[in-house]
Amino acid sequence: MQKIRKRVKIIKPSYIFIIVICTIIISGCSPKSNLEFRYSFLNSNELNNFAESLLSESGIPNKNVRRWLEFVGKYNAKQAEFVSSTNSGWVNTSIRNYSKINFNETLNGWSKEEVENLDINCRIALFSLIADSLQFNGEISGEVYESEINKMNNLLGFNLSSNQVSVFKALFIPLGAAGDIDLKIPNQFKVLRIYLDSNNDNISEMAHTALIIEKDENLYLIEKKNPGYPFQISEFNNLKEIFIYYNHIYKQDKEIYVNLQKAIVS
Repeated sequence: MQKIRKRVKIIKPSYIFIIVICTIIISGCSPKSNLEFRYSFLNSNELNNFAESLLSESGIPNKNVRRWLEFVGKYNAKQAEFVSSTNSGWVNTSIRNYSKINFNETLNGWSKEEVENLDINCRIALFSLIADSLQFNGEISGEVYESEINKMNNLLGFNLSSNQVSVFKALFIPLGAAGDIDLKIPNQFKVLRIYLDSNNDNISEMAHTALIIEKDENLYLIEKKNPGYPFQISEFNNLKEIFIYYNHIYKQDKEIYVNLQKAIVS
């Protein structure tokens, strides 16, 4: 009986390497594609106490911390069902699972009056904490952000000084709309700002801002992404992980600043 010989093709090691790399790219198994972190919507006593301590230890005035947490509580009372996923404290997740959360559900059922009285955006949420902590030598003219400044005074009970108003405008003014700004930010925390191209004479509008505080070799990101969305605290290991997190949220070209330095985002 004649033996049938099968031809076996030997794949060279270089081809194997290429196949492995392609498989990783297609399946999304690269380290960046499924970042793991934990977060909370600040609706548990454990996390509220932790956030209060974290903010106070960073030099933020207790009056601002208490006022901010009171506002967080009002929001969570309105959106109790949505934020219930973090009722027990921290939630461990991956960036892919986190991306599946439909935050637009929080926009349902809001009357115009409730939006005006229960909701603030990322800039107001941040500045309500650090309004007394920044220094600015100068003045920003124009009526930029006037409605947000009025909301801070009327809704949150601030009585912003003329210097604090200038600090607010200097911190959030679009890139390219002003020259060098002499703004001093304390070392106890970092202010993150994200700018997107506005297609307007090389001016980039500020899309988001958040607070970063370091404690016990971890970085805590405190933010309110959009009007209607919940307040959130997240824990990361380093700035690179925070940039990966935001790359999944803002997929278009962007510029990220940490304090006054432009970050290199790969």
